[in-house]
Amino acid sequence: MDHSLHSGDDLLSGSSHPSRFPPTTPPRPPAYIDQVLLPLFLFVLSFLIVGAVISVAFGSSSEAEERLARRMKKKKKRGLDPARVTSFLLVPFGAVDWGREEAGECAVCLVEFRCDDDLRVLPGCGHGYHATCIDPWLIRHATCPLCRNDLASPPARSPGRHVIDA
Repeated sequence: MDHSLHSGDDLLSGSSHPSRFPPTTPPRPPAYIDQVLLPLFLFVLSFLIVGAVISVAFGSSSEAEERLARRMKKKKKRGLDPARVTSFLLVPFGAVDWGREEAGECAVCLVEFRCDDDLRVLPGCGHGYHATCIDPWLIRHATCPLCRNDLASPPARSPGRHVIDA
């Protein structure tokens, strides 16, 4: 056998036949890596950079949490103290001439008053409600549900303008 016709690669590989295929090169990564993954990586990176810039510009998250906590605390204080709410006049419905037709139902629960119901009468405006309805309202809000009279401040109306005459 004549070894001069064979390439040196065939001798090294131990093959006695000449190679019909050229030597192969390692496979190239698919095109989607360049077309999809690289732009996606750059997008995520830019999103993180913009987020960091905004965070620095508007303060840290702990400062934002403190601002939120202060706002929530202010919202909690919008109602009245429960002791103040229970200090408002409690009157049996049948004992008072309310002087108007619409005074026959609670404006909070929309149930008609009965003669044995006790009504909480609000100072300043004189509107009356079931105590079980208005007390939770006043703990969350400092105003009359009907006329929005501010009960946190001293009465703005004169006693002569009250709805009831007790």
